[in-house]
Amino acid sequence: MSTAQASLYATAKEALDKSLPLLDGLSPSNPEAEPEEVAAIKAAVKNQLTDVVNELGFVGGPRSARVNQYFGLLLINADSGAFPPPTLITDPAEIGGTLGKLRDVLGFNVSNKGVVNSVGDEQGLSNFRILSDYVTSLAQSWINNLALFEPGVAQPPLVLLSRQLSVVAESVSDLRSALDSVFVSQAERQTTRLPLPEHLALEGLSLEDLLSEIENFVTNEGPRLLQDAGAIAIAVSIIPLLRRFLDAISHLPKSFIPSSPLPQAFFAPRVTEALARLEDELKSTLTLSESVGG
Repeated sequence: MSTAQASLYATAKEALDKSLPLLDGLSPSNPEAEPEEVAAIKAAVKNQLTDVVNELGFVGGPRSARVNQYFGLLLINADSGAFPPPTLITDPAEIGGTLGKLRDVLGFNVSNKGVVNSVGDEQGLSNFRILSDYVTSLAQSWINNLALFEPGVAQPPLVLLSRQLSVVAESVSDLRSALDSVFVSQAERQTTRLPLPEHLALEGLSLEDLLSEIENFVTNEGPRLLQDAGAIAIAVSIIPLLRRFLDAISHLPKSFIPSSPLPQAFFAPRVTEALARLEDELKSTLTLSESVGG
């Protein structure tokens, strides 16, 4: 995670932690508000705000299109254009999106003075204003830093490696889907022993074992090592494991052999194509790792 992302994510996480209790505690001032509609719009705001914060903390850097989409849903009406707008509206009485809809459904529209007529109503309006300030301030911080995360902007090597690990995870998922489509089920994959050379010291490893090891490494262990130890972890742990996985994948037979423990369906075109993509992504990840910490 780059310094810019770490700072932005820390701010976003703090804003989320303070916003959710305020959101949960909001009660309608409008006596005609439908409870089901109130619950639905509060849930939408909560989900969108949580999604944007999770995306800001995404391993490998936030994907700007998704962050813009979430902020657009929260703050911009559908007919007002895309996010970010030329000028971000920060007045709680004028913001759009689901947050603006929440204001109107709850009866917190400050232009409707007749609805806010008690201490409880005033407190609710005050809490809504604070919630809005958290969201719009976070949106403005994102706009201020957006250029750092646009496609084509050079990213730190560790960020690029984190993203490449995510690509390998997607390739594993694609291979599993291809195997499922030709009826090589998870149960069969768990009992199918891989025909690997003895020098790899992987005797008895099943197909599912290998896929699970790769998936766990690129989604959990690898990103954690990068975050905790950085370049040191690349040379000590990441490169050796990537070589191990690549050796295993590259030594799998490319065509059906009657004596092979692999089922014939394993060599269906869609499976071999997915397997080749996984091998290519592992090679790319290994090459990138060696350039950073080799």
